[in-house]
Amino acid sequence: MAGRLRALLCRATANLAIEEKKVQWQFSDLEVDLTERRVIRAGKVVDLTPREFDLLIQLLRNAGRIVSRETLAREVWQETRRAAPIDNVIDVHITRLRRKIDDGYARRLIHTVRGVGFALKEGATG
Repeated sequence: MAGRLRALLCRATANLAIEEKKVQWQFSDLEVDLTERRVIRAGKVVDLTPREFDLLIQLLRNAGRIVSRETLAREVWQETRRAAPIDNVIDVHITRLRRKIDDGYARRLIHTVRGVGFALKEGATG
């Protein structure tokens, strides 16, 4: 009985430590808090849908590299086979995410690499 109680107490303490630790990513003037699922660009909170947030996280994990539509379909939508309809869905979500992240800012962060995929990188003014 005491052993089980000790194990429960250890688990509760470990969970509390994880909850207290905030995981934050920074890219340029973009801040992402994974614990709170909050995004801030240049000090302004950006409201994202859960899917847009997951898409942004995938781009952040691969910052500076091209992320293919196939990777996004697999990692964000859990689609194992890529088809034209999922490509259209990805394009719509990227467009919405780009509007929320890039519109109104001098530097764009989300870039399309035509025929290949998308990249999160500091880019030209737009």
